[in-house]
Amino acid sequence: MPERQRLSVVVIARNEERRIGRCLSSVQWADELIVVDGQSEDRTAEICRRMGARVVSHPFEGSFAKERNLGMEHATHEWVLQLDADDVVTLAFRDAVSRLLSAPQPHEAFKFRRKSYLMGRFMRYGGWHHYLPNLVRRTVRYEGLVHEQPVIQGTIGQLDADVEHHPCDDLTAFLDRHNRYSTLKAQELAGRGERLTEAQWRARLLRKPWKTFWKAYVKKQGFREGMHGLVFALYFAGVELIRWAKVWERSLPPCEMAPPADAKAALSRGGRRETLSVVLMTKNEAPRLADCLERVAGWADEIVIIDDLSRDRTAEIARRYTDQVFAFASEDNHDRQWNRGIERATAEWILHIDADEVVTPTLREAIDRRLADAEGYGAFEFMRKNFFLGHPMRYGGWYHRHLVLFRRRAARCTGEGIHVRLQVDGRIGFLDAEIEHHPFSSLAQFIERQNHYTMVEARVLLAERGAPSPRALRYQLTVRPVRLFWKSYVKQQGRREGLHGLVFALLYAFAHVMLWAKVWQFSTWRASPTS
Repeated sequence: MPERQRLSVVVIARNEERRIGRCLSSVQWADELIVVDGQSEDRTAEICRRMGARVVSHPFEGSFAKERNLGMEHATHEWVLQLDADDVVTLAFRDAVSRLLSAPQPHEAFKFRRKSYLMGRFMRYGGWHHYLPNLVRRTVRYEGLVHEQPVIQGTIGQLDADVEHHPCDDLTAFLDRHNRYSTLKAQELAGRGERLTEAQWRARLLRKPWKTFWKAYVKKQGFREGMHGLVFALYFAGVELIRWAKVWERSLPPCEMAPPADAKAALSRGGRRETLSVVLMTKNEAPRLADCLERVAGWADEIVIIDDLSRDRTAEIARRYTDQVFAFASEDNHDRQWNRGIERATAEWILHIDADEVVTPTLREAIDRRLADAEGYGAFEFMRKNFFLGHPMRYGGWYHRHLVLFRRRAARCTGEGIHVRLQVDGRIGFLDAEIEHHPFSSLAQFIERQNHYTMVEARVLLAERGAPSPRALRYQLTVRPVRLFWKSYVKQQGRREGLHGLVFALLYAFAHVMLWAKVWQFSTWRASPTS
């Protein structure tokens, strides 16, 4: 190659041991390799050093611009190519850069195309094949928490070559990534200090996702990518929804998870009722387990905990309240975990709760009264009062009957997956009482949970029903979510919950999109001869 101006390559990374090697292999021709590592907990830094890169390690502070700028400060050559760990530089790009830097340049930066892939497919349409001005002089600095951009004072040239971008191996990783990014973007948007009325919030939450879908699928011709284009447009519309919902969330008062203090009063076994075991399934529940168990310890005759190999202090905290703590890997089969708890309980009745549920004094009293005379009954239902970001949801479909109180010998769980299917022998009665459910403290936690649950349920659904037809799949991805939104927000009167009801209904509909997009993903992999 002809002699050229020298080039530094800066890569920002965190926990990228699976991809960083491929990225660095593609830029071994550069004069300097610098990796800004956000204190990875895997082998990222080790791999980088082995491949000749200089590693700058420091805690990620919530701004990708700061990461870029830190790399610029450590670079020693005139030109810097900024990359991510999921980028791959092609031979054509290498040759184009070498030709470019073989002569003096009047520009301060050069833009080039980023050739993005979704599940192995190059997305030429839909807006994901776009320009980035990331070949810059060392004096350039970046701005922005996420989707950071260089501040260019001079002119920008164009490089006629592509960098390949392989951001996500699957749709679960896609949402996990954008769940993190949307939190940062929401922080940035909220920092503008914009104050909106409820009507303005409603308009923004409805219009922003729709415009994003229209732009990706119609204006940018994502429809030409077939099912990949439809899923891509729907997921990016969902990400836009999540982003603005998180901006709205930041305007809310802090979410108060703890119930009133009087619910923690000293408890005692109720009257002459039949014996009762409280059974819990746990996994990494150290922050809230003690608060949950305080409300049943001393009242229940027995506490049984089936722990899914927690990596925090869950088991240690559980043993303060009971010696009946058993560790089993759930492998995302909650029915099997339930049955393990049923088999290890010894009382006549079982109350099965989660660590994010609160057994209120009213519910305890109702159970005591009913179990004093429960002849002929196999189980009892009561209401589950769900809290959405600290707000109790009476409407929208999230205030429902809950079947978790049953005779030990009269019930068994069947099936696989997340949502439990309990079979009961005998009559099922109803208690006029509620259990409180505080499933998450933030929208980021909500998306993380739904992302995992829909992955598990998609596998179960595919195994039970087989691969859906293209027509059925399009219905589930487009028509069905609209109907679910209408059902929650209008038919079940979610609108009466204000913006909480609107955000819940929109996210409920998007969770259905998550589920069926993953059904399509798994069916595509299963049909592939290389899968």
